[in-house]
Amino acid sequence: MTEKLVLYDDMKVNIEEGQKRRMAVETALELIRADVMGNMGGHSTAGTFLDAHLSKLSVYADQIQDALKVK
Repeated sequence: MTEKLVLYDDMKVNIEEGQKRRMAVETALELIRADVMGNMGGHSTAGTFLDAHLSKLSVYADQIQDALKVK
């Protein structure tokens, strides 16, 4: 399955804030999944990585939303 991340431009599309937040959270969760899967063979457990990331999920989503703002 091929997946494509589609970014939005506030000047061209009208997306509700809740939808934007959901996209940011989904993107953050995908990045977390990739990191946890990549670190499963390391000295720490995947659960440790997951816990650390989930405690920062809101921060990650904020950073993603900020990065998508057109400047």
